[in-house]
Amino acid sequence: MSKNKSQNGFADVNGAKLYYEIEGEGYPLLLLHAGVADHRMWNEQVNEYKKEFKIIRYDLRGFGKSIMPSGSFSHHDDAALLLKFLNIDKAIVIGLSFGGYVAIDFAIAYPDMVDTLILGAPALSGYEPSSDEMQRFFTEEDNALQEGNLAAATEINLRMWVDGPNRLPDQVDTEMRNKIREMQFNTFSLPEASDVEVIELIPPAIKRLNSIKTPTLVLYGDQDVLEFQQISKIIAKGIPNAKLTVISEAAHLSNMEKPEKFNEVVMNFLKEIHS
Repeated sequence: MSKNKSQNGFADVNGAKLYYEIEGEGYPLLLLHAGVADHRMWNEQVNEYKKEFKIIRYDLRGFGKSIMPSGSFSHHDDAALLLKFLNIDKAIVIGLSFGGYVAIDFAIAYPDMVDTLILGAPALSGYEPSSDEMQRFFTEEDNALQEGNLAAATEINLRMWVDGPNRLPDQVDTEMRNKIREMQFNTFSLPEASDVEVIELIPPAIKRLNSIKTPTLVLYGDQDVLEFQQISKIIAKGIPNAKLTVISEAAHLSNMEKPEKFNEVVMNFLKEIHS
C-alpha cells in the first residue's frame, strides 16, 4: 500500500462489524476517537502522521459507521481484535477522551500490543465524576435523550466539550463546532441494540496505572472541563515516568481545536521515544 492510497472496510470483531480506515505506511499507529465524535475527528492528525506511520483509525462499536449489536464485549478487546484482524502485533496508541479510556484499558489488558501511549484529556475506568458541573451535564444530557430531543442533547455536549466552561459558542471555531455537531448527532441517531453488556476492566484502570510501563504522554487543553484537567493529572502522576503537557486556548478536543500544536507535541514525543 503506497502512502498516497488508503484502505477501508469493516472488520468482523466479536459479533460486530467495525468500520476502519488505514493510510500511510511504516510503524502502526492506532487512533481511538472521543465519545462525542467518530473516526473523522482525526483528519488533521492523519494528514500529518501518515507521512511517517501506518495510521489505523476506526469507529468504536456504537459510533459512526459501526453499529452496536447485541451481546457482550469490551472496547479494549475490540481494539486488540481489530489489530489482530489487520495482522498488526503492536502499535503506538493515541486516544482522546473516551478513546483515552479505551487506550488505557487496552494498555493494561494487552501490554505487549502497545508500543507508546498518548492520551488526550482521557477518561479513566474506575473514576467516578463528582463535580457539580459534571453531574449537571449528565442530568441535562439524559433528560434531553429521554425526551427524544437529539438536537438538544447534541448542543449540551457541544457546550460542555467544544466550548468548555469559560467560553460561549461564538468564541470557538464555527466549522469545528459544526463537524463535531454532525458526528455527535449521527451517533445519537444510531439504532440501539437490546441486551448489550459492556465488560469492564477488573480491577479498573484507576487502581492499575502503575502497571503501565509503556512510554506515555498525557495532554489536555487549558479551557477543558476542570475535572478532566484533574483526571489528566491523576493519570500522569499514576503512570511511571509519564509526561504531562498543557495545550493553551483549547478545550476538550485539543486535536481538532489546535491541530498544529497537538501534532507538534505528539510528533516531538514520538521522535524522542523512537530516536
